[in-house]
Amino acid sequence: MPLLLSLKKFFLKVLKIVIFCFIVGFFVFLINFFYEYTKIKELKIINVEKEEIIGLENLKNKSLVFLNLEETKKILLNKNPFIKEIDLEKKIPNILIIKVIFDQPIAVLSSDNGYFYLSSEGKILEKIKDLKKAYFPKINFYQKLSFNSYSLGDKIEFKEILFGLQILKMLTDLKIKVNSLDINSVNVLLFNLENKKVYFSSEKEIGAQFYQFEKIYRQFKIEGRNYQEIDLRFDKPIVRF
Repeated sequence: MPLLLSLKKFFLKVLKIVIFCFIVGFFVFLINFFYEYTKIKELKIINVEKEEIIGLENLKNKSLVFLNLEETKKILLNKNPFIKEIDLEKKIPNILIIKVIFDQPIAVLSSDNGYFYLSSEGKILEKIKDLKKAYFPKINFYQKLSFNSYSLGDKIEFKEILFGLQILKMLTDLKIKVNSLDINSVNVLLFNLENKKVYFSSEKEIGAQFYQFEKIYRQFKIEGRNYQEIDLRFDKPIVRF
């Protein structure tokens, strides 16, 4: 009897181990099956070629369900400085929808050994050594920045440059062509238009200055009058003919 009882306990223990291993194996199978079933098989990109976005190749073997969208967005934005906004959407079981808004250059900044293409927020979208033709307004800053000290995606933090980019965007929205922007001294910004010059000060409120400029510009346009310079650095704008 004691031997029979011992054998019975042994077989029960073995049975429990077998059942436990079966359950564990079954759950591992389910997890692997679920992972394979939800593995990203298609990247559906809205109005953009896949080759233009760096880092997408790393998403193909990840599970869509377990994908952290916020973390993925940060990674893609860091690798692609030319992207302004990116939105990710999961389409179960295995499709990731990607919507992208590209940041567009608005000016090119001269440095000590090349040029930076800048967005309206001052982000460096491209670095080039030679500027054969300026398709965007060229910014000449009194302090030559180091070409090698900045990387793609870095933001230029100089107050005068950021101020100038804001004004430049406003002028562009008004369909006014700007050839170049000279910042030859602290706080003084000279916008060179076609045969005209406009002075702004980075020490004065940007909205008030541009309101004064737009009012003068529209009035002169209605009257058909021409001008050589508009200087907005003082309490009252100065117009030179």
